Amino acid sequence: MDEAKTRECLSLMNNYGFAIGEAYAVVYGGENYEDVRAKKVKHEKSFALLEKKNSEWPMPKVIWDLAPEHWHLSMDGHDVQSFRLKFPDAAVMSVKTSQLSNILAAHSRRLGDPFSPNYRSKSAALVVHLQEGGRVSPAMTLLDAGGLHVVGGNHRLGWAMYLKQEEIPILIRSLDRKEIEELLKT
Repeated sequence: MDEAKTRECLSLMNNYGFAIGEAYAVVYGGENYEDVRAKKVKHEKSFALLEKKNSEWPMPKVIWDLAPEHWHLSMDGHDVQSFRLKFPDAAVMSVKTSQLSNILAAHSRRLGDPFSPNYRSKSAALVVHLQEGGRVSPAMTLLDAGGLHVVGGNHRLGWAMYLKQEEIPILIRSLDRKEIEELLKT
């Protein structure tokens, strides 16, 4: 790091409370100041929410983003292109949450609610996002002999189910639609 960039990083850290990684991302052009600051504020709000009792949490409804260009956000590690390569026949399917619970593979079922220790921090981030008017893409699912597997978006799916949203969208492979429809009837 050259001296000027070091000073700029230190300024962001000292004057704005940025962590070294955040300051580095701004100084070296990976992200702009406004985006990093917005993420930091969301993180602080999420952290504050973790300090509250479950009963004090807001309960924002999940607002779904059904735009195909955002489906990759259902899964970590994908951009639009890699998602489309892996799931070229992805489609949205609307399901009743009560029926969905019955056909999920055992490891895709929640062992607790969104406030359970394993889910609490991601639930807090999701709640803050939803409170600020954010939308989320549906959970990505894959079907095999073991049932319907949630391969991305489990926290948002878990939050919607916790809120007892009657009907929710999921992402499926088009070729699995008929079989999923049959499973949902049972």
